[in-house]
Amino acid sequence: DIAIISMSCAFSGVATVEEYWDSILNGKENISFLDITTCKDKGIPSHIYNNTQFVSAAGHVDNIDLFDPNFWHLTPNTAKLLDPQIRKFLEHCWITLEKAGYSN
Repeated sequence: DIAIISMSCAFSGVATVEEYWDSILNGKENISFLDITTCKDKGIPSHIYNNTQFVSAAGHVDNIDLFDPNFWHLTPNTAKLLDPQIRKFLEHCWITLEKAGYSN
């Protein structure tokens, strides 16, 4: 048997599991669709955004810049070298452990 005792997540437009489920229940679209001007402003080459198979959409996860390297015993320079997805993963692993009561 398996019991899920805690969860944490961050996706485009949501920062918690509760916000995620609320978004699903209310049919909220959390992905932004970009027009050609925005694609140009973001530096996307024209041969890409003019391709019929290109989907001009983007997701944005908030607070990606709030990672605390000291908490993880990392130097700021080492933390900068980590992929932002890894930094978010570490944060949410800790949040999950805290919510489950296993952080001590």
